[in-house]
Amino acid sequence: MILQVTDDEEQKWERTAVPFIAALAVVAVVIAGIIISQIISPAEGNVSDTEQIRIAVHEFVEARNSGDEERIRDTACAGFDDAWLADRTGNLVVEKVSEADIDGDRATTDVTTKVDDKDEKTMLWTLVKQKDAWLVCN
Repeated sequence: MILQVTDDEEQKWERTAVPFIAALAVVAVVIAGIIISQIISPAEGNVSDTEQIRIAVHEFVEARNSGDEERIRDTACAGFDDAWLADRTGNLVVEKVSEADIDGDRATTDVTTKVDDKDEKTMLWTLVKQKDAWLVCN
């Protein structure tokens, strides 16, 4: 006995691309949403002042260790004098940056450093925010 399939039954089993197209559309909408949210509110704009101060301290120390005068100028206030770091010769390493005390565009924070992995010292650092960037100004 041969089983015959009618045209109505054959149409029930036809495959369509509709579910795949719908899934692709959903993925496209999600990706577009992520891109738009990054444009409207980029992640770097969500960094707190305290974290920006930590970054500024590390960037200043890296510039100082490299001896790159231009990078030092970019990370420090105009007329900056690093005499307060005179006893910190050698490779300066930031061990800890405490929670900053922020008052408008000025901030202070305790920074613990070591020189060549010894001689740990904690000092109060002063920073000033200029053009949306925190600069070391002791």
